[in-house]
Amino acid sequence: MSLLLPVPRRVRSGCVLAVGLTVAVAFMALLSAYIAKLLARYHWITWIGLAIVLYVAVEMVWTETHQIGCQVVSKADCDGGALRTLGVLLA
Repeated sequence: MSLLLPVPRRVRSGCVLAVGLTVAVAFMALLSAYIAKLLARYHWITWIGLAIVLYVAVEMVWTETHQIGCQVVSKADCDGGALRTLGVLLA
């Protein structure tokens, strides 16, 4: 699809991953002292970060558990939602 990068898709995604990781590490190395000062001065930023991480973790566990449970239960139970799938699995 891309006319600019005539390389296989797997190679392109690997390059994108490598570039992204390099940029992220460089960004943290350059700005880590500033970010540490901000966190020391404004403690509430830490709590907001913790809340975001917890929300994402719980949401990932919930959705992935439902997806894995759908491989075991019937399609009707799976379409009923995560709670119904969990109920069938625990029954």
